[in-house]
Amino acid sequence: MTAALLHAPVRGQLNVFARGAATGAILGALLALFQIYALDMARAEGGAGNAGPFALIMAVSGGISLILAARRDKADQLLGIAGWLCGILGVLLSGSKGILPALAVNALIGAAYLWHAKSPLFSLKTGAAAALCIMAAGWVASPVINWRIVQMKDDISNVEKGRLVRSAGARYVMWEEGLAIVPEAPIFG
Repeated sequence: MTAALLHAPVRGQLNVFARGAATGAILGALLALFQIYALDMARAEGGAGNAGPFALIMAVSGGISLILAARRDKADQLLGIAGWLCGILGVLLSGSKGILPALAVNALIGAAYLWHAKSPLFSLKTGAAAALCIMAAGWVASPVINWRIVQMKDDISNVEKGRLVRSAGARYVMWEEGLAIVPEAPIFG
């Protein structure tokens, strides 16, 4: 999408794209907060009907938001950081464990981008503030995180007892059977 935007007849199209991503991440986080705390849903789905796609959208939108953090305009910097943090909050509220590594990748890519762009935001002070905000997001999302931990422990217990319930059991069977046939055709199988 970025390559296509660079050829679009719009001035500053990458910034417009990043502003849209940041705005979407902020609105997505607000919707996720509403779903968890007002509608008492177990996991935020953001209207996607499934927490997984919502988490992916939030991680990508939050990551794209970091483009704005390297800008010199304070409003863009604030919007970019807010979008990134709201993306993290949305992922945490979705309870999607599979997307969590994407948050670390986003942070590393964002830090590298800010460093390369010689952004004044690339500092120990900003890093400490971001860490505090991430901890606050974890605290806000703690009901979902705690529920997912309990559910994961239950899944592990069930798999150990041979009861293959929920998706953890199906994944266990899939991995077990998949790994068993790898030796048959390790390169092209």
